[in-house]
Amino acid sequence: IFLIIAGIVKAEYIHVPVIGLADGIIDNLYAIDLKTE
Repeated sequence: IFLIIAGIVKAEYIHVPVIGLADGIIDNLYAIDLKTE
């Protein structure tokens, strides 16, 4: 997944998040959900 995205955006380097892609998405959705309450 990271290589595909890097190819699309022509990234010069690839940063793989420590938290993980799925965890990052879930964490982001959770943060948005907290703001709406």
